[in-house]
Amino acid sequence: MEEKKEQNISNEKEEVITKSMVITSSVVFLTVLNVFLLIATHFLNSAIIKNNFVLINFIMSTFWVLAGKFEHLLIKLATTLVFFGIISGFIVIIHIIN
Repeated sequence: MEEKKEQNISNEKEEVITKSMVITSSVVFLTVLNVFLLIATHFLNSAIIKNNFVLINFIMSTFWVLAGKFEHLLIKLATTLVFFGIISGFIVIIHIIN
């Protein structure tokens, strides 16, 4: 009985640690993304990025949450970056067309 309690407590601790790691990695990733977007905006002087900054952040946050189904952080990061690449490609194509 006591072993089960100890095991439950250790499982709960692991879950808390995992959740805090996911939250921390999400914050770090989105911060890095924002810095990248600010640098890109500065060098490209892109009105599209400036005007859609909040939208791009929202899309990336959504993809990060959707990619949360993958447990491994690198797979999550790669999935999000692929989506970001696709969205960026569409934005560039629209910019070229206009």
